[in-house]
Amino acid sequence: MRDQHAIPRKLRAYVALPLIWKGETEEYPANLTNLSLSGCFLNTSGQADSGEIVALTISLPEGQEMRLRGTVTRRQEQPQGFGIHFLELEETQRTALALLIADSNEQPRNL
Repeated sequence: MRDQHAIPRKLRAYVALPLIWKGETEEYPANLTNLSLSGCFLNTSGQADSGEIVALTISLPEGQEMRLRGTVTRRQEQPQGFGIHFLELEETQRTALALLIADSNEQPRNL
């Protein structure tokens, strides 16, 4: 049973982080707008196919960059972009993503 007074843990965050993603041949700018520990949504005009592996370079708020790889899971038209499932996260990457989620201004939802 869940403690009624426990602080809800944020599982995802709606953020606006600029990044560069690279497909098979080209690099494209994007905004990461929906982030969880398992993946994200990229708002971008660049095209990628479902199943394609892409490389992401995320500009972190502290001025550092984080490089990740992921598989495109879905595409959508509005907002334009696609969902990514992260591949092989290292513990430092997982921690950095968890901190981004925790530090976002969005309020957690009570489940």
